[in-house]
Amino acid sequence: MLLPPLLALLCLLLLPPPASPFTVMINGLPGPMATAAAESCLRKGLDLCPVGLTGPTVAAGTVTVRAGGREQAVALRPAAEGALPKVARELRELGPVICVDYTHPTAVLGNTAFYVEHGLPFVMGSTGGDRKAQDELLGGGHMCVIAPNMGKQIVALQLALEKLAADFPGCFDGYALDVAESHQASKADTSGTCLAVVDTLAKLQGPASPPFPPSAIKLVRDRESSLAFGVPESSLSSGHAHHTYRLTSPDGSTRFELQHDVDGRGIYADGTADAVRFLGRQIERGGESRTYTMIDVLEAGALE
Repeated sequence: MLLPPLLALLCLLLLPPPASPFTVMINGLPGPMATAAAESCLRKGLDLCPVGLTGPTVAAGTVTVRAGGREQAVALRPAAEGALPKVARELRELGPVICVDYTHPTAVLGNTAFYVEHGLPFVMGSTGGDRKAQDELLGGGHMCVIAPNMGKQIVALQLALEKLAADFPGCFDGYALDVAESHQASKADTSGTCLAVVDTLAKLQGPASPPFPPSAIKLVRDRESSLAFGVPESSLSSGHAHHTYRLTSPDGSTRFELQHDVDGRGIYADGTADAVRFLGRQIERGGESRTYTMIDVLEAGALE
């Protein structure tokens, strides 16, 4: 006998959600960005892998991630020499895994080699390292999302700037560029987002504009300079990203300024979880094995 529609709906609502076809391995715990990404994955219904890589100087142990009424204990495996083969064996026993990488820039190439060797799809928000060497490791045929910025709104802004540069190249010919970015003192490298935006703005400039090498970006990292830059004191240690890009006409009479200020890590953590879901769908649908970007995630409508 068929259940009445209302009763059938009630039964469906009471059923536990279906298990995710994969678990998410968070690499970089107990770092703040890796922790935020792990919490966002839990809130969005993804299951965390009970094992995660951490830095070689971090003591082995267990951390518990809690979010959205859920929790998962994660055993930390320091990425010391000789430890990775054991971790690979653990992962094979756990079933399908998608990795999230928020480790130190010096670990980018080593971790990429590990993911490629063991066929692990991954989402990498760690910036720095040698991107050309990383592309050579990937060989153009590995399933991953690599992005210098996981914030969906910032990605949309970057996409709009790229379209502007494509439609009106050189419209700021002769204009001088001035760029400053402030991050917490622990950030070891120049913001990848900043570098990408500068590259796009260069297309809007023309041959009459003075050259602007990446080394000209002003990095604000100390307390007093960040406060003077407009960063709230509460964001100095909890994480922030304040960027200002200024274009000035040759005679100084006209100025254009683009600014985006982010306090906290939530915008990046949520985008990371969205990228994981996007990658999971690509795998399930037999999508192309290649390096995707957050623009691919955005265009696929996979942001929530």
